[in-house]
Amino acid sequence: MPLCHMKGPLCPDEISLLRKLKLATDMLLLSDNELLSVCDSLDRELNLALTTNNGNPALLHVYPTFIDQIPNGCERGQYLALDLGGTNFRVLLVKLESNRESVVTTHTYPISNSLMTGESEDLFDYIALCLYEFVQEMKLLSKKLMLGFTFSFPCIQKSRKEAILTKWTKGFSCPDAVGKDIGQLLNRSISKFKQLQVQVAAIVNDTTGTLISCAYQQPACRMGVIVGTGVNICYMETKELPKPMIVNTELGAFGSRNNSLDFIRTDWDLQVDATSINSGQQVFEKMVSGMYLARIVSAILVKFVELKLISRRVFGQFRPLDRFTSSLISRVDMDLLCPDYLGEKFYTEDGLYQNTLYAFSRLGIQCVKVIDCKILQLVCSRVSRRSAHLTSAVVTSLLLRMDRQFTVIGVDGSVYRCHPDYRNEMKRTITHLLALKGATHIKFELMLSEDGSGRGAALVAAISSESDQQQTKNQPCSQCKSNISPKCRLCEVMA
Repeated sequence: MPLCHMKGPLCPDEISLLRKLKLATDMLLLSDNELLSVCDSLDRELNLALTTNNGNPALLHVYPTFIDQIPNGCERGQYLALDLGGTNFRVLLVKLESNRESVVTTHTYPISNSLMTGESEDLFDYIALCLYEFVQEMKLLSKKLMLGFTFSFPCIQKSRKEAILTKWTKGFSCPDAVGKDIGQLLNRSISKFKQLQVQVAAIVNDTTGTLISCAYQQPACRMGVIVGTGVNICYMETKELPKPMIVNTELGAFGSRNNSLDFIRTDWDLQVDATSINSGQQVFEKMVSGMYLARIVSAILVKFVELKLISRRVFGQFRPLDRFTSSLISRVDMDLLCPDYLGEKFYTEDGLYQNTLYAFSRLGIQCVKVIDCKILQLVCSRVSRRSAHLTSAVVTSLLLRMDRQFTVIGVDGSVYRCHPDYRNEMKRTITHLLALKGATHIKFELMLSEDGSGRGAALVAAISSESDQQQTKNQPCSQCKSNISPKCRLCEVMA
């Protein structure tokens, strides 16, 4: 799609407009003090959530995963993994070999809408059937196999093997499963296939899988981060629990119950929240995750149209707010990087606008001007940068909390993977915030996860299997069966 008026610089009126729009969006540029306030606020909420007998309800729901080990590199054998979190699910066979190597075989199976919204027994019977067919194809029937189950829906973890579903998301709605143990439901369906000698060893979410998968390659990994359609973090808690243990922060809900993030929310954030299906919830997620970033961009542009600042013909097409996608933000932001970074395929006769033009074309917008491209680039870059800065602030908070000299941070998710500068922005911002906190002794590395929801789940199954075989002198807690004596504070936290 060609540009209109490509030749020549912006006219004075266009330069003045761009300056005005920069001022109008300056509130998206968070100051050091604002980011440090976010950092401190998260630490306070974690302390409250993990400390018992304080007489106050936790503002952030933080769940111990009961995983207190990371892979040591000595894990061997074959383990199964299930990954359920959308309209398809995966079955994996993971062979753990020497030198922290693994061989993964994967099959993907569709899930029909009727299974997603019907009886839970039908859903889990279908999963067990696919598992049976996969194991049969691998010629492993009648062989005892341990399974790790990545179940990416809100759950309260009672033990490694027990996770109580609190609600369905992502289009699933099997009401009779809510409040029940997912591991028990799956085991019941597996038991219908007599030749299938598979036992659920662990139930994890994708964040925990990311941490464990990265720890298999880098033993210093103690944090798992997901920045994709949603956002979440898990980390190794060492202060408030009886022993070091990975905890799931359910970070997307940060700021939802006490308005602790209202000081950085804009009118555009409030608009996106008000028009969402869960207004008032997942406040942090709605400023950071891929599900909402494009809606914020659209809300800003539509508001500028209403104020008659920018072209209605061009930017009126950003309504409704879900027409534009977060993947297009990543494409637009590519144009803001230098040509040497982008490579020749992105640098054409249209200069640094090829990807921006592509984004317009996806919305059916033809014949745009240079000023239109610069406006879209401005808004996209500021929204995505704020996301990276907020993610950096919470990661910094957890690095300070763990206070390790060196920590590897496993990261995954479509926003992190696809955005051309998200990783670099995080690295710069975390380093800067640690320096402001006087914590330059804390070093870190960002590591892209390789199949955390698959290989990570199988690794947790391996760890759990080995742990179950070890003898312990402690008596198990009567409530959660974990080997903590004399009294399990985890159960107090969960109460």
